[in-house]
Amino acid sequence: MLLINIVSAVLAAVSGFYVFRRMHAFFNRLESRIQARSGATAPPGWNVRPAAKPGGIYQDRGALLTPAESHFYSTLAPVAQRLGFRVHVKVRVGDLLQPRDDLDEATRRRLFAKIAQKHVDFVLVDQQMRPVAAVELNDRSHERPDRKARDLLLGRVFQEAGIPLVGVLTAQTYNDQEIAALIRSVL
Repeated sequence: MLLINIVSAVLAAVSGFYVFRRMHAFFNRLESRIQARSGATAPPGWNVRPAAKPGGIYQDRGALLTPAESHFYSTLAPVAQRLGFRVHVKVRVGDLLQPRDDLDEATRRRLFAKIAQKHVDFVLVDQQMRPVAAVELNDRSHERPDRKARDLLLGRVFQEAGIPLVGVLTAQTYNDQEIAALIRSVL
């Protein structure tokens, strides 16, 4: 009887392993066929979705930066690199700052809601990806009352967090030495 139980257990294990190998092979073939149809050549474990066909409810917004922001970035990025920093664009304030941990949860949620949907144009980060300064490019839109209120709020929260927030007026040209001096002055 013991021999029959051992043989049964071995056969169950072997057949289970056989079924597992067959299923594993099936799913690998299925994944290969899906990738072949989509034209994707992603490494295993990557989730690649081919670009949607036009006609959906979402569309591409175009360039990430406005022409004025792009023009300023072309001066800021090399200056920041020479100073040992990297530049990130359109960073959500809620990814940079948060209310203090010692506040009660309701207060933290209320304060976070004030900054969660706002962003700054540029953030300079050090080699450990810690923010060292934020930069706002100020055009005429910053003269509107709603933008002035937003700018005051951001100025206050960045000051409280100890991260300099630098406002730069839009211009036809930017002097890289002036930009470097401005960055050095706030660090």
